[in-house]
Amino acid sequence: MFVARIAFLSLLGVVINQSFAGLFLQPDWALAIVLAALFTHSQHWPWLLLIAALHDLILYWSIWASFPWLCLSLLVLWYVDKELGPAVAPRFACMIASCLPLMYMGGGLMQVLLTCLVCIPMWHIAGKQYA
Repeated sequence: MFVARIAFLSLLGVVINQSFAGLFLQPDWALAIVLAALFTHSQHWPWLLLIAALHDLILYWSIWASFPWLCLSLLVLWYVDKELGPAVAPRFACMIASCLPLMYMGGGLMQVLLTCLVCIPMWHIAGKQYA
């Protein structure tokens, strides 16, 4: 049920990004939703990475936009959680590192910052269900 909600919200985020493209600067809504879900419910990682790959294919026409960074962030989080326990600081650093490829794909620093700022409240909402 959780993955279905995330997939629906991510698809809605892609639609929002495509609908208002070029009108004003906006965050990558779908990436923020997938990041928030990945950092709170990492046991659903295969489905969340599939959603992230579809996000990259639909918006950027390439799987190399944010997907490899999400895979790398997931590996880093598993290692850090095993060694130090779950903490907010490594997740925050991985969130920023996963949003930085947006600059390479044509977005600017403001889009990266907006995506991170949208991800934080979504991360909090998804974490409330987990607590």
